[in-house]
Amino acid sequence: MPGGVARARGFRLALLLIVFFLLFVCLIIGSLNYPLPSALASMGPIMPLHSREQSRLLVVAPHPDDETLGAGAFIQQHVAAGGQVKVVIVTNGDGFRIAGGRTMEKVRLSSKDFISLGLIRRQEAIEALRNLGVQSQDVIFLGFPDRGLANLWTVSWSKSYRSPYTKQNTVPYERSRDIGVPYTGQELVNQLKQIITEYNPETVVAPSLADLHPDHHATALFVRTALQDSPVKTLLEYTIHREEWRIVMANKLTSHMDQWLEGADADPSPAVVDPTRLAIEAKRRAILAYQSQVKVMPRFMMSHVSRPEVFLKVDLTQPGCCAKIKRKAATGVHREQPVRRLSGSYGDLP
Repeated sequence: MPGGVARARGFRLALLLIVFFLLFVCLIIGSLNYPLPSALASMGPIMPLHSREQSRLLVVAPHPDDETLGAGAFIQQHVAAGGQVKVVIVTNGDGFRIAGGRTMEKVRLSSKDFISLGLIRRQEAIEALRNLGVQSQDVIFLGFPDRGLANLWTVSWSKSYRSPYTKQNTVPYERSRDIGVPYTGQELVNQLKQIITEYNPETVVAPSLADLHPDHHATALFVRTALQDSPVKTLLEYTIHREEWRIVMANKLTSHMDQWLEGADADPSPAVVDPTRLAIEAKRRAILAYQSQVKVMPRFMMSHVSRPEVFLKVDLTQPGCCAKIKRKAATGVHREQPVRRLSGSYGDLP
């Protein structure tokens, strides 16, 4: 009798393990073909993005990893189609205290530790983008202050800002585009303008004004300012930090899109990259290259692997485009277009 009970328990345990294994396999298979959310239909007609041979794409990211999370599949498919890609990473992500503590295995971090974190994240970006087909010479690091870009827009346009993390007020990284330049909003706009002029991209990809992370929102403002009077006609904006967007991508959002799009100041018709299997695999490898980030927020990072990449389109040829920002540039009053405050759990993100 005891032997029969033991065998029955063993059989039930084995059956449960098989069921859990099959469920796991189904989840993995399902993740390889992430469905396009039907809620996006409420935003207007969906326009698929197609890359053309020899076309030039410039991708701007506030931190190392944003270019991969927001546009990794687009980058991979653009390169595969024969297009050219340059990536500009505005900060080295050197102010993310949680990732720094985990990486350095320290509770308290010195300014040198934060700079070391910036060097680590720089190398991770080079490896990540190599997985997407972008060579290191096509990755430009500006080295501006992580978690300080909003300050550059609002209060440090011409007066140098001092990072509370690295204790620097100029770019400290030797392999940045221009070491030693001051941390000012004007200098960041100048560098972006120079890159746009030198590379002459047909399309620019950057964060959205609707993104709630201050560095992302500020980067959107800096990019739009730099694009004024440029020959670039198309700006595509990606959103990473906004709760409604996460709900959209979970296919549950049915309202509040009008308010979100108003904050984005963009065409209500999204452009979508539905990633190929090759792009999904390349993006997975690229995200995994960011080990300093994957270790502290694996679920958030890996949730971007197979989902469609959706961009809001900004037609730079329209006379009314970016009117508030143009007024700001003309008057020198840099508070007209405010940077939204970060709320909720986003405060711990890089």
